[in-house]
Amino acid sequence: MASAPDGVDPAAWAALLKWSIAQTAEGDGTSSEPPAPMSKEKKEFLEAVMKDGVVDLVKRAGEILEALHDGTKPCREGTAIDDDATDRLVGLMGELMDIVEQIDFAMALVQIGGVPPLLAIIENGLVAEELRREALAVLATVAQNNPYAQDALMSQGALPIFVRIADSSASASTDAAADAAADASAPATPASNQLR
Repeated sequence: MASAPDGVDPAAWAALLKWSIAQTAEGDGTSSEPPAPMSKEKKEFLEAVMKDGVVDLVKRAGEILEALHDGTKPCREGTAIDDDATDRLVGLMGELMDIVEQIDFAMALVQIGGVPPLLAIIENGLVAEELRREALAVLATVAQNNPYAQDALMSQGALPIFVRIADSSASASTDAAADAAADASAPATPASNQLR
């Protein structure tokens, strides 16, 4: 029998082993009989759980981008949005950040056309500073160590936009977010690595 780990009472360790063996002896869910077909009710329940319990994150990212685009429409038309609308959009941007922190979904965001609407948000001075900063953070996350996304951002002319925002921002945190987005978006080359 294996000895108990450091700091664990050997008697308790032995009791745990004895209990585990007893539970296995009572049945671990396996059987020598072939499995019975699943009942219609169990199938319907499982299908409902799979349908409602599994979120298609690419689809959700698309829905968020659409909501962000629609929510910032007044800004594109020359009117700032109120604080409640801004808070809702910032919340959506946070959810989008949660999605793109996974590299596969960062690439998917680029593939579904997510870069142009986010660039439009950060370029529009009527969009609340907090929302612009969150959009910069999402784009920095998408581009970080992701050559596919970096190429997409470069082809959309993102780097000059990031630099312009960093140079003109009155907010130190937005300036830092723009710097981070510019740094993450610049493709890694021997010359650019010397600058880092």
